[in-house]
Amino acid sequence: MSELAIVVLGLAGCAVLVVGPILVSAWLKRRCPRVHAAATYALALAFVCLLLTSLFVIILSGAFPTEQATARVVGLILGPLIVAGFVVGRHRRALCAVARKRFALSFLPRLLAALLLGLAPMSWSQDFYSLLRWFVFGAACLVVLVAWSTRQFFWVWMFSMTALLFNPVRVLRFSHVEIWHVADFLIGGLFVVSCLFVRENVGAAPRGVDGGV
Repeated sequence: MSELAIVVLGLAGCAVLVVGPILVSAWLKRRCPRVHAAATYALALAFVCLLLTSLFVIILSGAFPTEQATARVVGLILGPLIVAGFVVGRHRRALCAVARKRFALSFLPRLLAALLLGLAPMSWSQDFYSLLRWFVFGAACLVVLVAWSTRQFFWVWMFSMTALLFNPVRVLRFSHVEIWHVADFLIGGLFVVSCLFVRENVGAAPRGVDGGV
């Protein structure tokens, strides 16, 4: 491919990236004003989050040259945390009202377990993975108890298997570390999805999820 063709393709791609969102924004503003406002707000927050994260990663990497991996992880966490703090502070009343209706007490350990599982593929000391096994094991047992109390037997089985997989007493070992990476991703997603179906204040699960007829 010639240099001229590459330049033309690059310009065309830039034009699509610039003009496309403008056209979509104009269409949404005309057809769905509320969706347009929410999407604009979300994009602005995403841009600020990306900017803050990049700044923190650059600053921390320069300040701690011998701990590059740790500095990057801290930078990746600080940016979203600041944006999340801003959103919570700005909309705290609405979020509190939603939380009182939707939030269950067991959500917090499940979401923390999902976060730890998302960080697990990075390079950590053995102490981190020992704590990870204990925390995921405890969170899985908690979900088993909640699901059992609401007769959601599908989730009882799923998280019983999760507890066995991450049990800290008899540690399972695989021949390839990539298997653990896949398991961490899948189990983390399972914890997040369980928040939609397994709650203390829910008398029955959605149809087809509780393993019943």
